[in-house]
Amino acid sequence: MKDPNLPEDQVTEVTVLFRGSTGPNEVLSKPADVWNNWVENDLFLGLRVFAQNHPNYTQNHDHASGQLKASSEALNTIMATYPNAKVNLYGHSLGSMDVQYAIANLSDTDINRLESAHIYNGPNIYGILDDQQKARVDSVKGLIHNYADPKDPVSMVGRDLDKGSLDSVGMVHFVESKDIDLGNQHMTYGYQLDSSGNIKVLQTSST
Repeated sequence: MKDPNLPEDQVTEVTVLFRGSTGPNEVLSKPADVWNNWVENDLFLGLRVFAQNHPNYTQNHDHASGQLKASSEALNTIMATYPNAKVNLYGHSLGSMDVQYAIANLSDTDINRLESAHIYNGPNIYGILDDQQKARVDSVKGLIHNYADPKDPVSMVGRDLDKGSLDSVGMVHFVESKDIDLGNQHMTYGYQLDSSGNIKVLQTSST
């Protein structure tokens, strides 16, 4: 939103940023945040993503955590507050999962107001969505740019290089990254840019 003084119904574009997890190094200063982000959400969701191929896994069921559901509610509130605005979404790590889930729960009307989504180094949550949610994200697949670093273990949760964008939220861009330490790899410091300032990618699959 460029002009915060505009009446809400005259705003034509809104950008929403979903923050990632509080770093584990802040456990002493922000213990509640670290516990909520890493245990109640990241670990919880990671285990559910890993479990999706188990024979006892419940298919066509919404397996989201409380934070993902809260993020969806927050986006719906924003859409209602600015009823004539197109929306751009951004998120990293846990924020990426928030964006994926929030899009999956947009209404038939609001899904048409999605301008774009750019998400970075987050697990693929496609497998924890129910069939209706999967159909919703598939309907705007080309608007969702999902960057995943193959050298970052978090990025590759629920992903397979050989599958490309198949069974994933959005168009998956596998990043051509440089090797650095694990923490900074996840924080996107391994990303490289080409001469035009675009993120270098190994491949992008439309499937």
